[in-house]
Amino acid sequence: MFHSLKPSTLWSTGAVGVIVLAAVIVALSTSGGAGAGTARAHARPAVATATAATAAAYQRSGWGESSTRSAPGAAAAATRISVRSTSAGKILVAPNGHTLYAFTRDTRNRDNCVMIPGCTRVWPLETTRGHPVAGSGVRASQLSTIKVGHVSQVTYAGHPLYTYVSDTSAGSTDYIGVSQFGGTWPAVKGSGALVN
Repeated sequence: MFHSLKPSTLWSTGAVGVIVLAAVIVALSTSGGAGAGTARAHARPAVATATAATAAAYQRSGWGESSTRSAPGAAAAATRISVRSTSAGKILVAPNGHTLYAFTRDTRNRDNCVMIPGCTRVWPLETTRGHPVAGSGVRASQLSTIKVGHVSQVTYAGHPLYTYVSDTSAGSTDYIGVSQFGGTWPAVKGSGALVN
C-alpha cells in the first residue's frame, strides 16, 4: 500500500505523526511543571494580600509617619487669620476659631520651637499654602510667612504662630500664658501685642 502513495503524501503523513508524538512527550514531561506553575500563580495573590496587610498595619502603627503624613498644622490652602472676642480680649484665631499663640523663646520671624524635641507636637505650627488671608480685625500688612522645613508658617507682626494640640473649642483661653518648653505661650492681639 505504501508503494502507491506519493513521496509528498508520505512526508506530510510522517510529519504529522512526529508532531503529534512530540506534543504528547512534551505534555507528559511538563505536567508536573505546569502544576507547580499553577501553584505559584495561586500563591502570588496570597503574598500580595499579606504584603498589603502588613503595609497597612505598618502605617496604622505610626511607623514611618514622617514620610506619609503632613506636618502638624499643615494647611490645604491659604489660611485666613481673624480676630475674635474672648474672655482675654480680642485675639488672633485660626480658621476653626481656635486661639493662636506666640512663643516667647522665638525671635522675630524665627521659629525656635522646632529646635526643641517634642515642642511642635504639643504646639503645632499654623501653616499656609500661599500668602495668609487677613480676616476681620487683622492687619494684612502684619501677616507674613517663614519657611520651616517644607512648610510655610504664618507670622503676625514678626511672631511665628502656633495652635495648641489640646485646644478643642473655638475662642478657648484656658491655655494662654502656659509655661512649657522653656518659655510661655501668649495669645496675640490684632495690634501685634502679646496677651498673657
